[in-house]
Amino acid sequence: MLFRNNGKPGNTGTRLRIFAAAGACSLIMTLSLPLAQAAGSVEPYVEKGNYKLSCEYGQYAFKIDPFSYGTHTDTKTNTSFIIKKGEYEKSFNWEIHYGGVTKIAVKGGPDTNLYHHEYPVDSGSGLYAPDNKGGQRSDVSHVTFCYEPAKASIEVTKKCLEQDQNKDYNSFTARNTVTIKNTGDIPLQKIWLEEKLDNCTIVEINGYPHEQKLYKDQPALLENITLDNKDDYATLIISCKTDDPNVVNHVQVKGETKYGKYVDSYAMSDPYQQCKFVYQPGVTVEKTCVDDSVHLQAVTSESMKLLAVRVCPSITIYNNGNESLKDIKVTDASIPLLAEGYILKDVALYPHTEINLAEWLAEHDQYSTSDSLCYYPDVPRGHDGYPLPVLDETIEYDDRYAPDTAAFFNQVKVVATGYKSYTEVADDDTTYSYDEENHQWVAECPLCAPCPECDKDTEY
Repeated sequence: MLFRNNGKPGNTGTRLRIFAAAGACSLIMTLSLPLAQAAGSVEPYVEKGNYKLSCEYGQYAFKIDPFSYGTHTDTKTNTSFIIKKGEYEKSFNWEIHYGGVTKIAVKGGPDTNLYHHEYPVDSGSGLYAPDNKGGQRSDVSHVTFCYEPAKASIEVTKKCLEQDQNKDYNSFTARNTVTIKNTGDIPLQKIWLEEKLDNCTIVEINGYPHEQKLYKDQPALLENITLDNKDDYATLIISCKTDDPNVVNHVQVKGETKYGKYVDSYAMSDPYQQCKFVYQPGVTVEKTCVDDSVHLQAVTSESMKLLAVRVCPSITIYNNGNESLKDIKVTDASIPLLAEGYILKDVALYPHTEINLAEWLAEHDQYSTSDSLCYYPDVPRGHDGYPLPVLDETIEYDDRYAPDTAAFFNQVKVVATGYKSYTEVADDDTTYSYDEENHQWVAECPLCAPCPECDKDTEY
């Protein structure tokens, strides 16, 4: 007579074979070959005959008939079962790629061993068929699995957070957030990441500082990153340096399961849409008179020496945009060197830097002199460029001006081009500035400097 544990599925049962002898008061208990436990310490129930395995709703049944070692694939779900020889005689081990198994029917000899797992498992060892009528372990005839297919899957997303110009103003650094997520049912024990750009570095993982150099088209194993469960994820911050802004950036990730299978995913960041950098070139020019800019000078004309006024203004060009400037052209009709437009050759004026034209000429133009920006003005003019009132208009060709109010009008224009955007920008300035507080124009190049005593309450 054969007894088995008839408890609920999943309870551990012990297979005992008991013989009764007439008139005997003793029981003789004999065990078959050593019992090998399946995964989860589940031992089989013996079902009489050729037991037909019934799977739960939503599960698949896969039968290996005739039984053999090797890899067997269920074409319905593309799920593979790997059967290997077990440690004990006529036993076998198995693995599923990928899924979870709840029931296994092992047929051999006259009966069937049924292995029932309360929770899905993905491997087992030491499974065998029931003993034959002679009490010896039977060869396995066929095996049927009840399983739920599982899929290994990984997903990566990438988004540009910000990008800035580097201090050299010739390159850019974009910071991207890369999220890697396990979207399947299989643990991913190793994660590789491959960048499609040079000069990229992982600077943060899951909020913690990190430094891992990445090389173009070379997968890098992410240190200490596993995604064991579905929806587990890791967030990386990757910094990439590029020569130009708004460069589309591709990334590939690859995950490895514990069975050595790989899954991968691709993503890209689009800085133009996500963190667009816009060139905003700008230029300003300032023309003013510094100390000794306006002075008297003797000139010879037709064998006569005359006293003339000479003006040597200061011209400063400033880049107030976010892009380097080139092809800088300075025009000043009053100054002979600049009258036709003077181009500063081979100049890259970086953002937030300036050029003092007199200093630049002294260093870069071998034909210029300290007087290159000086000129002899015609007559004093106001901020609008029109001549100032004279003291005595009755004297023909001999207009006289009050020296404390006489000033000289002069205008300079600058045109430049954005180094990469090729956008043209321009500005101009005169030797007058507007006093917002007193609502009046102030001459920056007067013939005479204001009298030091003028602000004193003194009669003269």
